[in-house]
Amino acid sequence: MPSEYVLFAGPYPPPVHGQSYAFKMAYDNFRKNKILLSQNLEVSSNTLRVLMTIKTLFRYIYLFSRYKISVVYLAGSRSMLGAFKDIVLINLSRWNGARVINHVHAAHFNLFLQRLPGFVRNIYQRAYKKVNVFICLLPQMKEEYTDFQHTASIKVVGNFYDPAMDLLEDQDLASFAEPVMCYFSNLIYSKGIFDVVEAFQICKKKFPALKLRVAGNYGSDAWMNASEVRSRFENILREQPDIQYHGPVYNQAKTNFLRSAEIFVLPSFYSSEAFPISILEAMRQGNAIIVSDHHYLAGVVNVETGKVVPPRNPEALAEAINKWLSQPEELLKIRKCCREFAKSRFESSRYNEHLEKIIHKELSR
Repeated sequence: MPSEYVLFAGPYPPPVHGQSYAFKMAYDNFRKNKILLSQNLEVSSNTLRVLMTIKTLFRYIYLFSRYKISVVYLAGSRSMLGAFKDIVLINLSRWNGARVINHVHAAHFNLFLQRLPGFVRNIYQRAYKKVNVFICLLPQMKEEYTDFQHTASIKVVGNFYDPAMDLLEDQDLASFAEPVMCYFSNLIYSKGIFDVVEAFQICKKKFPALKLRVAGNYGSDAWMNASEVRSRFENILREQPDIQYHGPVYNQAKTNFLRSAEIFVLPSFYSSEAFPISILEAMRQGNAIIVSDHHYLAGVVNVETGKVVPPRNPEALAEAINKWLSQPEELLKIRKCCREFAKSRFESSRYNEHLEKIIHKELSR
Protein backbone atom coordinates (compact mmCIF):
# COMPACT_ATOMS: atom_id res chain seq x y z
CA MET A 1 0.00 0.00 0.00
CA PRO A 2 1.53 3.42 -0.96
CA SER A 3 2.52 5.80 1.81
CA GLU A 4 0.16 8.62 2.66
CA TYR A 5 1.48 12.17 2.46
CA VAL A 6 0.51 15.56 3.77
CA LEU A 7 0.98 18.31 1.19
CA PHE A 8 1.99 21.65 2.69
CA ALA A 9 1.16 24.46 0.24
CA GLY A 10 2.07 27.97 1.30
CA PRO A 11 4.72 30.68 1.53
CA TYR A 12 7.91 29.02 2.77
CA PRO A 13 10.70 31.60 3.42
CA PRO A 14 12.45 33.52 2.02
CA PRO A 15 11.23 36.20 2.17
CA VAL A 16 10.32 36.21 5.85
CA HIS A 17 7.05 37.69 7.07
CA GLY A 18 4.51 36.58 9.65
CA GLN A 19 2.64 34.11 7.45
CA SER A 20 5.77 32.57 5.90
CA TYR A 21 7.37 32.17 9.33
CA ALA A 22 4.25 30.45 10.70
CA PHE A 23 4.03 28.21 7.63
CA LYS A 24 7.68 27.22 8.01
CA MET A 25 7.04 26.32 11.65
CA ALA A 26 4.09 24.11 10.65
CA TYR A 27 6.02 22.29 7.92
CA ASP A 28 9.35 21.90 9.72
CA ASN A 29 7.80 20.39 12.83
CA PHE A 30 5.49 17.88 11.18
CA ARG A 31 7.12 14.45 11.61
CA LYS A 32 5.33 12.19 9.13
CA ASN A 33 5.49 11.91 5.33
CA LYS A 34 5.20 15.39 3.90
CA ILE A 35 5.66 17.36 0.70
CA LEU A 36 6.51 21.05 0.52
CA LEU A 37 5.05 23.23 -2.21
CA SER A 38 6.34 26.73 -1.56
CA GLN A 39 4.26 29.56 -2.95
CA ASN A 40 6.29 32.43 -1.52
CA LEU A 41 6.55 34.28 -4.82
CA GLU A 42 7.49 37.95 -4.89
CA VAL A 43 7.50 39.20 -8.47
CA SER A 44 6.61 42.72 -9.55
CA SER A 45 5.55 41.91 -13.11
CA ASN A 46 1.93 40.86 -13.62
CA THR A 47 3.00 38.71 -16.56
CA LEU A 48 5.53 36.85 -14.40
CA ARG A 49 2.95 36.46 -11.67
CA VAL A 50 0.53 34.82 -14.09
CA LEU A 51 3.25 32.56 -15.51
CA MET A 52 4.30 31.47 -12.01
CA THR A 53 0.66 30.76 -11.18
CA ILE A 54 0.32 28.53 -14.25
CA LYS A 55 3.53 26.73 -13.26
CA THR A 56 2.11 26.17 -9.77
CA LEU A 57 -1.12 24.71 -11.17
CA PHE A 58 0.83 22.17 -13.22
CA ARG A 59 2.85 21.38 -10.09
CA TYR A 60 -0.40 20.53 -8.28
CA ILE A 61 -1.33 18.04 -11.00
CA TYR A 62 2.12 16.45 -10.95
CA LEU A 63 2.14 15.98 -7.17
CA PHE A 64 -1.27 14.32 -7.09
CA SER A 65 -0.26 11.99 -9.91
CA ARG A 66 3.03 11.13 -8.19
CA TYR A 67 2.02 10.75 -4.52
CA LYS A 68 -0.92 9.51 -2.46
CA ILE A 69 -1.83 12.79 -0.78
CA SER A 70 -4.37 12.31 2.00
CA VAL A 71 -4.35 15.79 3.58
CA VAL A 72 -3.55 19.22 2.18
CA TYR A 73 -2.47 21.88 4.66
CA LEU A 74 -2.99 25.17 2.88
CA ALA A 75 -1.85 28.59 4.08
CA GLY A 76 -4.66 30.48 2.41
CA SER A 77 -4.06 33.57 0.30
CA ARG A 78 -5.99 36.83 0.35
CA SER A 79 -5.25 38.14 -3.16
CA MET A 80 -7.62 37.24 -6.00
CA LEU A 81 -4.87 35.47 -7.97
CA GLY A 82 -3.49 33.73 -4.89
CA ALA A 83 -6.98 32.61 -3.89
CA PHE A 84 -7.51 31.32 -7.44
CA LYS A 85 -4.58 28.97 -6.91
CA ASP A 86 -6.10 27.96 -3.60
CA ILE A 87 -9.49 27.06 -5.03
CA VAL A 88 -7.88 25.03 -7.82
CA LEU A 89 -5.91 23.13 -5.19
CA ILE A 90 -9.01 22.66 -3.02
CA ASN A 91 -11.02 21.26 -5.91
CA LEU A 92 -8.18 19.04 -7.08
CA SER A 93 -7.63 17.78 -3.53
CA ARG A 94 -11.24 16.81 -2.97
CA TRP A 95 -11.48 15.23 -6.43
CA ASN A 96 -8.52 13.02 -5.42
CA GLY A 97 -10.05 12.19 -2.04
CA ALA A 98 -7.73 14.38 0.07
CA ARG A 99 -9.00 16.40 3.00
CA VAL A 100 -8.22 20.12 3.11
CA ILE A 101 -7.11 22.30 6.03
CA ASN A 102 -7.10 26.02 5.22
CA HIS A 103 -5.06 28.02 7.75
CA VAL A 104 -5.89 31.71 7.28
CA HIS A 105 -3.50 34.19 8.93
CA ALA A 106 -5.18 37.38 7.74
CA ALA A 107 -8.20 39.19 9.11
CA HIS A 108 -11.68 39.47 7.60
CA PHE A 109 -11.84 36.46 5.31
CA ASN A 110 -15.57 37.09 4.95
CA LEU A 111 -15.03 40.65 3.70
CA PHE A 112 -12.47 39.43 1.19
CA LEU A 113 -15.11 37.16 -0.33
CA GLN A 114 -17.84 39.78 -0.19
CA ARG A 115 -15.71 42.26 -2.16
CA LEU A 116 -15.10 39.88 -5.04
CA PRO A 117 -17.15 40.37 -8.24
CA GLY A 118 -20.41 38.40 -8.00
CA PHE A 119 -19.62 35.66 -10.52
CA VAL A 120 -16.12 35.17 -9.10
CA ARG A 121 -17.43 35.21 -5.53
CA ASN A 122 -19.85 32.36 -6.27
CA ILE A 123 -17.05 30.22 -7.71
CA TYR A 124 -14.75 30.90 -4.77
CA GLN A 125 -17.42 30.29 -2.14
CA ARG A 126 -18.39 26.96 -3.70
CA ALA A 127 -14.75 25.89 -3.56
CA TYR A 128 -14.25 27.03 0.04
CA LYS A 129 -17.30 24.99 1.06
CA LYS A 130 -15.23 21.92 0.17
CA VAL A 131 -12.66 22.79 2.87
CA ASN A 132 -12.81 20.38 5.82
CA VAL A 133 -11.12 22.58 8.44
CA PHE A 134 -10.57 26.32 8.65
CA ILE A 135 -7.97 27.51 11.16
CA CYS A 136 -8.05 31.12 12.38
CA LEU A 137 -5.86 32.93 14.90
CA LEU A 138 -8.24 34.21 17.56
CA PRO A 139 -11.66 33.12 18.94
CA GLN A 140 -13.16 36.41 17.76
CA MET A 141 -12.23 35.54 14.18
CA LYS A 142 -14.52 32.49 14.08
CA GLU A 143 -17.39 34.82 13.18
CA GLU A 144 -15.70 35.42 9.81
CA TYR A 145 -16.48 31.81 8.84
CA THR A 146 -20.21 31.75 9.55
CA ASP A 147 -20.95 30.84 5.91
CA PHE A 148 -18.85 27.68 6.31
CA GLN A 149 -19.83 26.50 9.79
CA HIS A 150 -22.07 23.75 8.35
CA THR A 151 -19.46 22.45 5.91
CA ALA A 152 -16.22 22.73 7.90
CA SER A 153 -14.82 22.62 11.40
CA ILE A 154 -13.61 26.04 12.55
CA LYS A 155 -10.53 25.79 14.77
CA VAL A 156 -8.50 28.43 16.62
CA VAL A 157 -4.72 28.15 16.81
CA GLY A 158 -2.99 31.18 18.29
CA ASN A 159 0.38 32.41 17.09
CA PHE A 160 3.72 31.88 18.84
CA TYR A 161 7.08 33.51 19.47
CA ASP A 162 10.43 32.30 18.16
CA PRO A 163 11.42 29.17 20.15
CA ALA A 164 15.06 30.28 20.03
CA MET A 165 14.12 32.94 22.56
CA ASP A 166 13.61 30.21 25.17
CA LEU A 167 17.17 28.99 24.68
CA LEU A 168 18.63 32.23 25.99
CA GLU A 169 18.80 33.13 29.63
CA ASP A 170 16.29 35.82 30.55
CA GLN A 171 17.73 39.13 31.62
CA ASP A 172 16.59 40.82 34.81
CA LEU A 173 14.34 43.61 33.62
CA ALA A 174 15.19 47.08 34.84
CA SER A 175 14.39 50.65 33.87
CA PHE A 176 16.66 52.05 31.17
CA ALA A 177 18.94 54.97 31.96
CA GLU A 178 17.92 56.44 28.60
CA PRO A 179 14.48 55.42 27.24
CA VAL A 180 14.23 53.38 24.03
CA MET A 181 11.17 52.53 21.95
CA CYS A 182 11.13 50.17 18.97
CA TYR A 183 9.22 49.28 15.83
CA PHE A 184 9.65 45.70 14.60
CA SER A 185 7.64 44.84 11.49
CA ASN A 186 7.89 45.34 7.75
CA LEU A 187 8.23 49.03 6.96
CA ILE A 188 4.88 49.50 5.24
CA TYR A 189 2.95 52.76 5.19
CA SER A 190 -0.23 51.23 6.64
CA LYS A 191 1.72 49.40 9.34
CA GLY A 192 2.11 52.90 10.81
CA ILE A 193 5.85 53.42 10.47
CA PHE A 194 5.52 57.14 9.71
CA ASP A 195 3.02 57.60 12.54
CA VAL A 196 5.67 56.08 14.82
CA VAL A 197 8.25 58.58 13.57
CA GLU A 198 5.88 61.51 14.12
CA ALA A 199 4.98 60.30 17.62
CA PHE A 200 8.68 59.91 18.41
CA GLN A 201 9.35 63.49 17.37
CA ILE A 202 6.55 64.68 19.66
CA CYS A 203 7.90 62.64 22.59
CA LYS A 204 11.42 64.01 22.08
CA LYS A 205 10.21 67.42 23.17
CA LYS A 206 9.49 66.07 26.66
CA PHE A 207 12.12 63.31 26.74
CA PRO A 208 15.15 64.51 24.72
CA ALA A 209 17.15 61.34 25.49
CA LEU A 210 14.53 59.06 23.88
CA LYS A 211 15.77 56.76 21.09
CA LEU A 212 13.79 54.95 18.38
CA ARG A 213 15.07 51.69 16.93
CA VAL A 214 13.48 50.25 13.79
CA ALA A 215 13.85 46.80 12.22
CA GLY A 216 12.19 45.18 9.20
CA ASN A 217 12.13 44.99 5.42
CA TYR A 218 10.61 47.66 3.23
CA GLY A 219 7.20 46.70 1.85
CA SER A 220 4.32 47.95 -0.30
CA ASP A 221 0.62 48.52 0.20
CA ALA A 222 -2.19 50.43 -1.50
CA TRP A 223 -0.86 53.77 -0.20
CA MET A 224 2.85 53.56 -0.98
CA ASN A 225 5.19 51.10 -2.68
CA ALA A 226 8.37 49.81 -1.07
CA SER A 227 10.67 52.17 -3.01
CA GLU A 228 8.67 55.20 -1.90
CA VAL A 229 8.69 54.03 1.72
CA ARG A 230 12.44 53.51 1.58
CA SER A 231 13.12 56.93 0.05
CA ARG A 232 10.96 58.72 2.61
CA PHE A 233 12.39 56.79 5.55
CA GLU A 234 16.00 57.29 4.46
CA ASN A 235 15.35 61.04 4.36
CA ILE A 236 14.09 60.81 7.94
CA LEU A 237 17.21 58.89 9.01
CA ARG A 238 19.46 61.61 7.61
CA GLU A 239 17.60 64.22 9.65
CA GLN A 240 17.03 62.25 12.86
CA PRO A 241 20.24 60.86 14.42
CA ASP A 242 18.31 59.33 17.33
CA ILE A 243 16.45 56.98 14.97
CA GLN A 244 18.45 53.83 14.21
CA TYR A 245 17.52 51.46 11.39
CA HIS A 246 18.71 47.87 11.80
CA GLY A 247 17.28 46.36 8.62
CA PRO A 248 15.70 42.89 8.84
CA VAL A 249 16.83 41.04 11.99
CA TYR A 250 16.73 37.31 12.68
CA ASN A 251 17.77 34.84 15.36
CA GLN A 252 20.11 36.33 17.99
CA ALA A 253 20.04 39.74 16.33
CA LYS A 254 16.25 39.82 16.67
CA THR A 255 16.42 38.95 20.36
CA ASN A 256 19.11 41.56 21.00
CA PHE A 257 17.11 44.16 19.11
CA LEU A 258 13.98 43.59 21.19
CA ARG A 259 15.94 43.47 24.44
CA SER A 260 17.38 46.89 23.60
CA ALA A 261 13.98 48.58 24.02
CA GLU A 262 11.34 49.10 26.69
CA ILE A 263 8.33 49.95 24.51
CA PHE A 264 7.18 48.24 21.31
CA VAL A 265 4.82 50.21 19.04
CA LEU A 266 2.72 48.94 16.12
CA PRO A 267 0.02 51.50 15.24
CA SER A 268 -1.09 49.49 12.21
CA PHE A 269 -4.06 50.10 9.95
CA TYR A 270 -2.89 47.43 7.49
CA SER A 271 -5.85 45.99 5.56
CA SER A 272 -5.43 42.33 6.60
CA GLU A 273 -3.73 42.81 9.99
CA ALA A 274 -4.71 40.06 12.42
CA PHE A 275 -2.34 38.74 15.11
CA PRO A 276 1.30 39.72 14.42
CA ILE A 277 3.99 37.39 15.74
CA SER A 278 6.18 40.44 16.34
CA ILE A 279 3.92 41.50 19.22
CA LEU A 280 4.44 38.17 21.00
CA GLU A 281 8.19 38.27 20.46
CA ALA A 282 8.35 41.81 21.82
CA MET A 283 6.36 40.70 24.87
CA ARG A 284 8.67 37.72 25.37
CA GLN A 285 11.65 40.06 25.55
CA GLY A 286 10.03 42.40 28.06
CA ASN A 287 8.60 45.18 25.93
CA ALA A 288 5.43 46.98 26.94
CA ILE A 289 3.10 47.03 23.93
CA ILE A 290 1.22 49.83 22.20
CA VAL A 291 -1.05 48.91 19.27
CA SER A 292 -3.79 50.64 17.34
CA ASP A 293 -7.49 49.88 17.72
CA HIS A 294 -7.58 48.15 14.35
CA HIS A 295 -9.18 44.80 13.52
CA TYR A 296 -8.17 42.35 16.26
CA LEU A 297 -5.09 44.11 17.67
CA ALA A 298 -6.98 45.37 20.70
CA GLY A 299 -7.76 41.77 21.60
CA VAL A 300 -4.08 40.83 21.70
CA VAL A 301 -3.16 43.20 24.56
CA ASN A 302 -4.87 44.09 27.81
CA VAL A 303 -4.41 46.73 30.50
CA GLU A 304 -1.68 44.63 32.12
CA THR A 305 0.39 44.24 28.96
CA GLY A 306 -0.15 47.39 26.95
CA LYS A 307 -2.17 50.24 25.56
CA VAL A 308 -4.51 50.64 22.60
CA VAL A 309 -4.61 53.93 20.69
CA PRO A 310 -6.70 55.13 17.72
CA PRO A 311 -5.18 54.31 14.32
CA ARG A 312 -3.55 57.05 12.26
CA ASN A 313 -3.22 59.27 15.33
CA PRO A 314 0.44 60.08 16.17
CA GLU A 315 -0.63 62.48 18.93
CA ALA A 316 -2.50 59.73 20.82
CA LEU A 317 0.45 57.39 20.31
CA ALA A 318 2.83 60.01 21.69
CA GLU A 319 0.57 60.60 24.68
CA ALA A 320 0.60 56.88 25.54
CA ILE A 321 4.40 56.72 25.26
CA ASN A 322 4.91 59.86 27.33
CA LYS A 323 2.63 58.55 30.07
CA TRP A 324 4.73 55.42 30.46
CA LEU A 325 8.00 57.31 30.31
CA SER A 326 6.69 59.57 33.08
CA GLN A 327 5.94 56.48 35.22
CA PRO A 328 9.03 54.24 35.00
CA GLU A 329 7.91 51.97 37.85
CA GLU A 330 4.56 51.32 36.15
CA LEU A 331 6.32 50.72 32.84
CA LEU A 332 8.65 48.19 34.43
CA LYS A 333 5.70 46.39 36.01
CA ILE A 334 3.98 46.09 32.63
CA ARG A 335 7.16 44.88 30.94
CA LYS A 336 7.50 42.06 33.49
CA CYS A 337 3.86 41.12 33.01
CA CYS A 338 4.33 41.02 29.23
CA ARG A 339 7.21 38.58 29.46
CA GLU A 340 5.35 36.20 31.76
CA PHE A 341 2.17 36.46 29.68
CA ALA A 342 4.02 35.46 26.50
CA LYS A 343 5.90 32.61 28.18
CA SER A 344 2.75 31.16 29.71
CA ARG A 345 0.54 31.23 26.60
CA PHE A 346 2.48 31.48 23.36
CA GLU A 347 5.28 28.93 23.35
CA SER A 348 5.86 27.39 19.92
CA SER A 349 5.36 23.89 21.35
CA ARG A 350 1.69 24.72 21.95
CA TYR A 351 1.32 25.89 18.38
CA ASN A 352 2.99 22.78 16.96
CA GLU A 353 1.03 20.36 19.17
CA HIS A 354 -2.27 21.96 18.26
CA LEU A 355 -1.58 21.91 14.52
CA GLU A 356 -0.29 18.34 14.61
CA LYS A 357 -3.42 17.20 16.43
CA ILE A 358 -5.63 18.79 13.75
CA ILE A 359 -3.62 17.30 10.86
CA HIS A 360 -3.51 13.81 12.42
CA LYS A 361 -7.25 13.91 13.00
CA GLU A 362 -7.81 14.58 9.31
CA LEU A 363 -5.33 11.84 8.37
CA SER A 364 -7.30 9.35 10.40
CA ARG A 365 -10.62 10.05 8.66
